[in-house]
Amino acid sequence: MTKARALTLLALTVAAGCTDLSQRWELDHARVLAVRLSAPGLAPGAVAIDGALVVDDAGVPAVARPTVVAVVADPARAGAVAVAPGADGWLVTAGDADAIAAARAAAGLTADAPLTVSLGLAFVIDGRELIATKQVRLGEALANPPTPTIRVDGVAPDGTAMVATGRDIALTLAGVTPAEELAFDWLTSTGALTHSETAAATLALAADDPRAGHVVALVRSDVGGAARATIAIAAP
Repeated sequence: MTKARALTLLALTVAAGCTDLSQRWELDHARVLAVRLSAPGLAPGAVAIDGALVVDDAGVPAVARPTVVAVVADPARAGAVAVAPGADGWLVTAGDADAIAAARAAAGLTADAPLTVSLGLAFVIDGRELIATKQVRLGEALANPPTPTIRVDGVAPDGTAMVATGRDIALTLAGVTPAEELAFDWLTSTGALTHSETAAATLALAADDPRAGHVVALVRSDVGGAARATIAIAAP
């Protein structure tokens, strides 16, 4: 796929996004859940490797590498970052200090203003091309939130978490301190979630829900950082 093709798909995906009538927490169709760079902010000359948590039509999450990464930015900003395929995935490399300063000035930003560049990423999931976007901040080193651990009723499962139907199941995160600058998303391929956009959610499985599925937790920071965790669940 060419970069031009990736950008065309990006436009089509944005235009079609409003037709998705699923609850945001339902893992009921193939989609890109969260793109994560190894660092959401890059100092001059620094490199980040990209990847994403995706889900297929069966609701099974997996980490995937994009087939194409393209800079989706005005020419003033595009010169401050380069993307290229590498041995471990696509590489996103910040320009040197002069390139970043020039891009900031050309974009009409002050010398201390954050410089962000948008990336378009193409993935193939269940034989279909899906597009996601990701912003990277240039000129400053930033870190992702720590990787969380999902707890089910207060316990981190060793393998598949066994749960019961007909009751509330508490989902919490270990290793992440809730803060105003963090956003949370819980998703599931079975049952129903409440409080799915908080640090602690509640899952309920009805008698007619699938007896096995997956739960995903996403954590995002206000500077573009991302962390994720997944578990398998099953009911007798």
